[in-house]
Amino acid sequence: MRDPSPLGFEGLGGLQRLLEALLGGFGAARDARAPRAQERLRLTFEEAARGCKKRIDYQALDSCGHCGGTGAEPGSRTAPCTACSGTGRVQADSLFPTVEYSCRYCHGTGVHLHTECTRCAGSGVTLQSRTVTLAVPAGIENGAIRRIRQAGHRLAPTLERGHLEVTVEVASHPSFRREGYHIACKVPVSFATAVLGGCVRVRTLDGEVTVRVPARTQPGSTIVLHGRGLPRRFPGGRGDFLVRVNVRVPERLTPRAREIVEQFEREVTNEPGIVDPPSWLGRLRGWLL
Repeated sequence: MRDPSPLGFEGLGGLQRLLEALLGGFGAARDARAPRAQERLRLTFEEAARGCKKRIDYQALDSCGHCGGTGAEPGSRTAPCTACSGTGRVQADSLFPTVEYSCRYCHGTGVHLHTECTRCAGSGVTLQSRTVTLAVPAGIENGAIRRIRQAGHRLAPTLERGHLEVTVEVASHPSFRREGYHIACKVPVSFATAVLGGCVRVRTLDGEVTVRVPARTQPGSTIVLHGRGLPRRFPGGRGDFLVRVNVRVPERLTPRAREIVEQFEREVTNEPGIVDPPSWLGRLRGWLL
């Protein structure tokens, strides 16, 4: 089966630039430390909260199957590289002569190729498709990085593969918002329910539940549902689900409803110990003066 081409790079030059970027600019190298591969995994809010298993399809550099990683066309002649005397290493031109890097002419193999491999253009590696399954723990945060060992790039048959680093991206939720290990949401409550008390249905990660709204609940108040948030790693257990009360005011009032509200206002403001609030005209006069 034909090896996949290296990301559309034409010839050795394009693939060498890719290798240089992976290894920090010291040539297309066969260093002992293999470069890591990086991927991104997008999750829904629920997937991140509950945990899941996700399949990741990606591409990583590995030894060319046609030439076995030598970079030479099978059956062709080879000779020691004259640039590095067959060692594959070249001393850096710096104040520290002991610093070495991989020879860019033979790519660290120490071998001069008379005929380059037609599949990998003499680089010895091709970009190959891979698949892994990642177990995502419950409660993972946006931006978290999960490492899969020996699932990254491998630049020579004698080297181990590098790691695959997966960066998790958690999508926002239309109703829920994460606050540490807690989950918060706004729940509309009628004016009558906020004043007199009652029950509302609230959607949580565990399904809908009935929440008791105490009488005289103020707008913006928080009702805490313990243990219905996100899993805690330490010391265990779960966070809370925070119900933020959003008192819904009717936009339209019938004449009868308006009369009832006005009567309610008179009853409340005439209670002992309650200061009569200023009218809207009085507040406007105060702002202007």
